[in-house]
Amino acid sequence: ELYNKTTDVKEWLSLATTSNGKFPPRSLNKVSPLDRDVEMERIFGLSLYMIGNLLPFALPLLSAAALFSDIGMILLKLLFIYVGSLFVVSRYYFFPKFIKKYDRPTVLSDSDIGNNCRV
Repeated sequence: ELYNKTTDVKEWLSLATTSNGKFPPRSLNKVSPLDRDVEMERIFGLSLYMIGNLLPFALPLLSAAALFSDIGMILLKLLFIYVGSLFVVSRYYFFPKFIKKYDRPTVLSDSDIGNNCRV
């Protein structure tokens, strides 16, 4: 309930545990619960992000390996299936769901992201 733009700042500050710039003992070991759909989106989204960082290095190597061995071709196909399935789930399931949930525009109409937020 605190993770939306209509939440008052005073509600956030009421949860602050610092005093004099220090945290009380054992106050940093508490985790705020996440909604199940947010957690699943982060699992898929972060996996897609991380494999996206790996692709510029893995794709040329696996492409060369696919030319010379059957195992390289199998690994290349598995990589495409993995990345493709992550992309499809993220783009066609989670993206529309959270666009609707947080009432966001479906496309960025301006280069300044601040102009794309609905108030």
